Amino acid sequence: MKTEPDHEDIHVAAKNGDTDEVAALLSMDSRLTRTHDSDGWTPLHLAAHYGHADIVSIMLHNNAPVDIRSTNTMANTPLHAALAGRRNDVSKMLIEAGADVNARQHGGWVPLHAAAANGDREMVELLIARGADRAAINDAGVSAAALARERGHAALADSLDRRS
Repeated sequence: MKTEPDHEDIHVAAKNGDTDEVAALLSMDSRLTRTHDSDGWTPLHLAAHYGHADIVSIMLHNNAPVDIRSTNTMANTPLHAALAGRRNDVSKMLIEAGADVNARQHGGWVPLHAAAANGDREMVELLIARGADRAAINDAGVSAAALARERGHAALADSLDRRS
């Protein structure tokens, strides 16, 4: 019988959306919010990517660092993970909690790059309203406007170009 939570348990629960299990594990040890699984993800990254807003809320209320980095080659934040999963509700929660809207992940991608590439005008506008750098380029020298255009989102790209 386990007496202490295994850090892998919280990662599985966060990924699977098991709110009760996450809450129970954190009640035993809130430091679990800072652990990384064997793939380099924190429970907050997993909950964010899979769109488990209740778990993201529990994590944040247990002092999960909103800008914690993955330890894998992505070196990203939970906001990057949420945007990659196209989880706008969770992305908004993370931004409200103070996520860095200009955080760079592997390749120099900022959250605005992901939102523009996805053609997500709502998230592009929110990120810009919260201080995202419209002119940010990734390590390959590509802007959010260029990514939007490349992915077939010409109107969004034109809007980003006009704002620059």
